[in-house]
Amino acid sequence: MTGATASVKHFVDLPQFSTVSVARSGDHWQPRWVTKPTTLALVWSVLLVACSDPERSASTDDAGAADSTSPIDSGKADTGLVDSSTPSDADAGRDSTVDSTVDSGALDSGKVDTGPVDTGPVDTGIKPLACKAGSTETFSAKMIGCSGVLTFPNRATACPAGSHVCSAKEWVDNHGSLAPKHHYWTNDPLKYEGSGPSACSVSLTTGSDCGAETPMRVCTGTGTAAVTDPEGNVCNWVACGYGALTPNQYFGGCAGNTTAGTLCCAG
Repeated sequence: MTGATASVKHFVDLPQFSTVSVARSGDHWQPRWVTKPTTLALVWSVLLVACSDPERSASTDDAGAADSTSPIDSGKADTGLVDSSTPSDADAGRDSTVDSTVDSGALDSGKVDTGPVDTGPVDTGIKPLACKAGSTETFSAKMIGCSGVLTFPNRATACPAGSHVCSAKEWVDNHGSLAPKHHYWTNDPLKYEGSGPSACSVSLTTGSDCGAETPMRVCTGTGTAAVTDPEGNVCNWVACGYGALTPNQYFGGCAGNTTAGTLCCAG
């Protein structure tokens, strides 16, 4: 073949790197090296990997899809920001909600029970008293009147076991607003003062004696003299006060009135 430049005569292929072509130029054959496009691509890829920004690579990797098998990874990219909430902040939020709920709650508007008050007897733990003889008149859980026709020295015989003859003070403290229906002895040798029924009083220390076995006592009736109870016992005076003319504490009796029932108190 002749000419200044001849066409390619022969090709030698080096698959990994380049292609060698042999061509005639004048009287000589000259090899020509032609680099393959795939070789250039491989080289550029290596250079890009070696020279790439490590932080950019890490950011790119983090931005990838979340590992669906991890219970921690929420699938969101790590922004590098620190969680600014604190336990106290969280608690404050909850406390505010709770306080708001409690403070704004409606008051209990339920109606107050205005039903009738139980006026039944109060349980004092004391067994009801009952007279050994005669009828029983109950003044309180602690005091009863036992009707009868008893002399002052025999007054205690009407009282049940575990009780005693009441003092004049116990009568005043326990009969309340109840008036007696019979004449009753107390345990005291009461004296008298005054001018007659409803204008008199009794005392342990002041006044006049009625006699050792006929002291003043508790009497039924008001305002008149010589009152007789259902058992036939008599009180000359009635409606006397205790230590004063008033209020009326239902004391009376005196000389010549020899019998009565008995007041008995628990304990």
